[in-house]
Amino acid sequence: MNILIPERKYIPIDFQTRLQACKRRVISKRPIRKILSFYHVKRSSLYRRLGRYDGTDESLLDQSHRPKSDHPNKLKRDIVKKVLDLHRRNPD
Repeated sequence: MNILIPERKYIPIDFQTRLQACKRRVISKRPIRKILSFYHVKRSSLYRRLGRYDGTDESLLDQSHRPKSDHPNKLKRDIVKKVLDLHRRNPD
């Protein structure tokens, strides 16, 4: 049986492509449409990278998606410990 695999709507962009596209836009001031067609990237992706680009290579590295702070409704550790202790003593 042949299973069809859907094509991706995008291709993940490697670091060198990101860097070259941003440099080309900043240095040569080429139109965005030309850069999009040359590097095959999405408009929103290029604008996001350009907003982050400050002239250094480190500014285009992948960033963590992990939240910087805990959830506001997260239980405190002492409360969690008390509940687990209570459950351990009274399993039923």
